Amino acid sequence: MAELGSTLFHKLSQLKYPAIYKFNPSSFDWLFDNDEAFPFLHWLCSTVQTTNLITDFELKKFENLKKEGITILEGKRLAEAYDNHSVTVTSAELETAIEDLESVKEALILQKQVYVNQLNIYNSKGNIISRKIADLDSLNAGLEIKNEVLLSKLKCTDAMANNVLQSVNGLSSHVLEFFNEEKLLCQNSFIEYLAFEEECTACLTNYANKQFEQKMGHMGQNSGLEMCAFLQIGQSNFRVLLGLDEKARYTQNWELNCLQLQLPLAEEDRTVNETEVSSLTTALGINYQILATLVDGKFPLNHVDREYQNSLDFKSLVYSKELASLKICVKNAISKATQLRCSSIIVGDCSLKLLRQDFFIAKQKEFLSLLVQQWAREQLVLLAVRFEGRQLETLLSTLKHISQYLLESDHQLVERLVSLKQFVDLEKSLHNRNTIPRHDEASCSMKTILGLQYTQECGQDPWDYSELNNLAVILKNHFEEAKSILGQLSRIVINQQKGLEQLVFKLEELLFGFPLTSNTQKPSNLQFLDERIDALNVVRRDVQSQLKPLNRKFKTKQVVFKTDHLNVLERRLWTLFYTDVTSMVHRTNALNIKIIPM
Repeated sequence: MAELGSTLFHKLSQLKYPAIYKFNPSSFDWLFDNDEAFPFLHWLCSTVQTTNLITDFELKKFENLKKEGITILEGKRLAEAYDNHSVTVTSAELETAIEDLESVKEALILQKQVYVNQLNIYNSKGNIISRKIADLDSLNAGLEIKNEVLLSKLKCTDAMANNVLQSVNGLSSHVLEFFNEEKLLCQNSFIEYLAFEEECTACLTNYANKQFEQKMGHMGQNSGLEMCAFLQIGQSNFRVLLGLDEKARYTQNWELNCLQLQLPLAEEDRTVNETEVSSLTTALGINYQILATLVDGKFPLNHVDREYQNSLDFKSLVYSKELASLKICVKNAISKATQLRCSSIIVGDCSLKLLRQDFFIAKQKEFLSLLVQQWAREQLVLLAVRFEGRQLETLLSTLKHISQYLLESDHQLVERLVSLKQFVDLEKSLHNRNTIPRHDEASCSMKTILGLQYTQECGQDPWDYSELNNLAVILKNHFEEAKSILGQLSRIVINQQKGLEQLVFKLEELLFGFPLTSNTQKPSNLQFLDERIDALNVVRRDVQSQLKPLNRKFKTKQVVFKTDHLNVLERRLWTLFYTDVTSMVHRTNALNIKIIPM
């Protein structure tokens, strides 16, 4: 009995009975002395486990489901559910499931091919886009270089045009000031006029050198000299006008005749100079054309023929020497003529100066008109280049936006390609191994449910569909065997359950006076049993405390009444103490009343 009491103690501690720490294993030995309670206690110690006993939470959940109207299998319905096998999986259903899996596999293969084709298309598009980006970068670099070159050329031409305009404005203002002076031309000497002429030609030469960036030589220093026939001196009042004597007049006439003899030679030299000046003007026209092409950016400076330039330099040197000698001769002749103080010389000098001034004014007007045209052309070129620069800026901004968009799209394509590659590699590995993928939830659940049995049979876990098929066949065979065994066991269990229900019902009536559970296989709650046991322990302690003094008196009186009837009465009292305390108290009081008179 001591072993059975310790077994009950360990069982209650295993079931986490709340007040079990208050007792020891020997406290439950007296329960097994009762023959009627012994079968129930034996069943409790051998059958009840933590797995087949519901907790408070599970009981509350069961009651809530019952209140909500959810049907729960119990009793006969549970036995009928065990006997009904309509939920089992047939071979036809397994074959249809396998066919569905094969169709899904074929669809995945087709989808894989589609993804591979899309990957190739995206690769080709990415290559085309990268080539376009490289072409746009090269074009952008070339346009930036051209823009810088054009801007530098425009700056140079603008500075040159500003310098030319300043020089022309200064020259024109100087000429206008000279012409606006109120004085006679006859008051000026040939030296001052020649100095002014040399100054003008030097200014024009410097401008030509700056304009064409070459040393073109002197532009015909005496090209404006116009020779005119001197008047014959025969007037009678000429001597009076000049205040000269006749001898001096004859000497002057002789010198004038000598000058007239030299004038045809000067006229021939003038014609030769005019032809040379025409050739120089043609050369200047060619240089103007070269300058126009240089301004347009179509003709490099190195394209000028070096031999032609050398020939022009040589001719210009020869012409400059001849013109210098002719200039010296003319200066000498004019200096001698001015010393004569002759009216004819003065008149010839005035006409010569007027002709020269008209020639220079016409040349300057032509040159100014040419400069104005060239300046207008340069302004138009500047406007065109600025407009083109703005267009290039807009093109560069659009190219930047396009390149940024292409880079973003390329980055997105690369990410998508990486994900597609990972997916393709995963599909390849799964296809090569014929393994069960994670997204196949049905196969994975079957594998997890049936993997233990397959491991026991084959020694390894199922990984592919063929092993899963073998597992299904093995499961079908085991299911048929278990079905027959389960039918037999269910009948035995039902019979045992009915016997246990009857024993429990009797034990409850014996211990508590009323049944705690019904015959409908409802789950019982141990909480009420715990409360009854606690109350019984409290009453037992109270009764023991009250019976201790009575027990001493009873032992003293027991010496007198030691008979077999007393032993039987003691057993009945102890039985009543553990079964019905109130009746035991009444019996003891009655015995005390009977013993007191004795």
